[in-house]
Amino acid sequence: MANCKNCAGTCIKAGFQKLRIQKWLCKNCNKYQQIEYAYQSYNTDNEQIKAFVKEGLGIRSMSRLLRISCTTIIKRIRAIAAPLKPPILYKPKSIYEMDEMHTFIQHKRNDCWISYAIDRFSKRVIDFRLGGRTKSKLKPVIESILYRLPKRIYTDGLSLYKNIIPTKKHRISPYGTNRIERCSLACLTTARNTLINNMLWSKLQFCSSGFADIRNAYQDTVPGISVVVETHCMRLCQVTSL
Repeated sequence: MANCKNCAGTCIKAGFQKLRIQKWLCKNCNKYQQIEYAYQSYNTDNEQIKAFVKEGLGIRSMSRLLRISCTTIIKRIRAIAAPLKPPILYKPKSIYEMDEMHTFIQHKRNDCWISYAIDRFSKRVIDFRLGGRTKSKLKPVIESILYRLPKRIYTDGLSLYKNIIPTKKHRISPYGTNRIERCSLACLTTARNTLINNMLWSKLQFCSSGFADIRNAYQDTVPGISVVVETHCMRLCQVTSL
């Protein structure tokens, strides 16, 4: 007979593991367990991992010292950090704006909404969520704003906001979300220009390498081929820069 390590109940024998190690079953919580475990991670406390993280040790260093795998170290660190929340610095009685930005992932059929909120005066992003335009995605952002004790929250006319934001703090105004709309427009414009520039640069590199191959292949047989190739390259650079 053995005592359960979870609820201190009575355990009975319940077969063997693959390595012929005795298994025990608790009558109270119905959990299987062993009296002794061969793997070192079972005997490792999270306090040791916390101490090593504070000292600045890496994942592999902790794995060598504790004699457990790197994957286990990473899982333990994530489990330790999961309940922690970063401190929020805010100015009470501020005015916030919230809006949704529509985009897509890889294909236009894969719709995606970016719901985010900003401070009207500092224009800093408070919180954001990716996914659908639903209450489950909007509510965490609203809760982050309400935690900061806002004076007013400006949104568009989406009906979901009326069920999430308190009526005293909620405002719907045609010009109340001008700043966040401007931020969304700047974000989309920057993304579009970056995509176009990357496509033009790729075409320029491809054409330049093709012209270089033509010049190297025919420079001995065709007189003046180098001048023609350089002229076409200059014209291509002028077109792509427009």
